[in-house]
Amino acid sequence: PLHVAVRNGYRPVAKLLLDKGANVDCQCLSLTEYMGGNWHIVDGDSRYLEAAEKADKIRSVDNLDATPLMVALEEGDVGMAEFLLERGAYVNVRGAAGKNALHVALEEGLTELAGALLEKGADATAGHKEMHGTLLHHYAGRGRVPYLKLLLRYVPQGAVDAREKTRGMTPLHLASQRGKGPVCSLLLASGADK
Repeated sequence: PLHVAVRNGYRPVAKLLLDKGANVDCQCLSLTEYMGGNWHIVDGDSRYLEAAEKADKIRSVDNLDATPLMVALEEGDVGMAEFLLERGAYVNVRGAAGKNALHVALEEGLTELAGALLEKGADATAGHKEMHGTLLHHYAGRGRVPYLKLLLRYVPQGAVDAREKTRGMTPLHLASQRGKGPVCSLLLASGADK
């Protein structure tokens, strides 16, 4: 119920649920779909899912095992996210794909809120299953200078030279490979090993 209230922006209901003991960090346990104002649990009925997709009436929760905070961020509901943080939401809970609230905030372009998450201890180096390395790797390769500036304020010393697990590349390797000059300059100014 807390996930549903958060997704729909019903802060008084979310407050009521939390006041009555709902866990602010509870995680979705199955793939949940939103259709025409009603919530349905999809347990392997592909016909149901295919029909909904064809009708363009479906919005899936991107992150299995998402917390209410992640759901608020997916919705771009900054007020709800701030409310959940005030109520003690833990910023480093990871979903099934390894994503945490910081990943979702950055994916949604909520840099100010990402900064607030980092202030509350969000792991600035965490990667997830869709990434080969850290957040620095991810955004260096994409040329996202504002995100990198934010992350570089919170990463531990030496993280700028962390290597990917699969190819052993650093963020500077990725920025160089993709011709991201401004990112290369930022990483070098941050102490990256050339």
